[in-house]
Amino acid sequence: MELQWGSHPTMSALHATWCLATTDGPFNPRAMALKNAAQELKSTLTSMRVQRDLAWEELLCLAPDEEGIPDFVARFCRKCGCDTDPNLNLLEHALRRVLVDFRQAFPKNPEEMRVRTGPLKLQWDARGPGLLHTIGRFTVPDLIVESARILLVQPILSGAGYVHFRTNRVHTEALLTDDDPELPEILRIAWMLAQLDFERSVYVDLVNRRRLNLLAGLAMLPAALMAADYLEMGHYSTQSLRKALVQWRVAPAGYDVDAIIQILTTWWETYDVDRPEWRIALGALSRLLDSIAPSDTQPSNV
Repeated sequence: MELQWGSHPTMSALHATWCLATTDGPFNPRAMALKNAAQELKSTLTSMRVQRDLAWEELLCLAPDEEGIPDFVARFCRKCGCDTDPNLNLLEHALRRVLVDFRQAFPKNPEEMRVRTGPLKLQWDARGPGLLHTIGRFTVPDLIVESARILLVQPILSGAGYVHFRTNRVHTEALLTDDDPELPEILRIAWMLAQLDFERSVYVDLVNRRRLNLLAGLAMLPAALMAADYLEMGHYSTQSLRKALVQWRVAPAGYDVDAIIQILTTWWETYDVDRPEWRIALGALSRLLDSIAPSDTQPSNV
């Protein structure tokens, strides 16, 4: 895979805001300076009645190309169908506050990202391509895209990111050390990159598209851990599945982690033995996940 590495202060700022608005932490202490700005942005999006997941996905998707708040807001509203909303000025104000508070909390963000990029690229070049190749062997070789973009952001949650299917990129926190030797950062990055092609109709015509991010993350988890095991970078086990689910924040709030582990283990064992078409396997996993989805996972406002 040909990777294009980059970073953008607005991407880091909105990643930090997304983390503060949608998770419980623990957070980088410096990020708490954005807590009020994150709450203001969240409240503004709620008043605009933009569906929660769509709102954050579009904000994060547009962030790397931000060249001015008015244009940013206009493009966001066109994407979300709220370009006539009377609260547009409030959204502009909330976003400006996010950027100002982020710059105050992380004044050296651009320099930090440049310093962190080099070591991460070296680690990736040493182990990443082998991981992706092995993940492809355990699943479908042409599932791994030929090229992608990776955007590094300020660490807020000691390891978090997002897979942007539509723009063929991932963003991930730029961590230089591994909190857990069995779950190295390069493995997490490979796991994310391996999900990028999931939006192709050939793979998702039998799945619940509303939970595509969750489905992709879970489907690639056993394959990523198996690849790490094969390359002697980690181990595949029920324990490693549990650790990855928690540390990589794969399972949303409300899901029973034990139930997910049981489903994933059984599903992967069946796939590994029978080797059905990947789209068939994904359809089966999607139905299994639907059976344990909490009742409050229907689309909601922010």
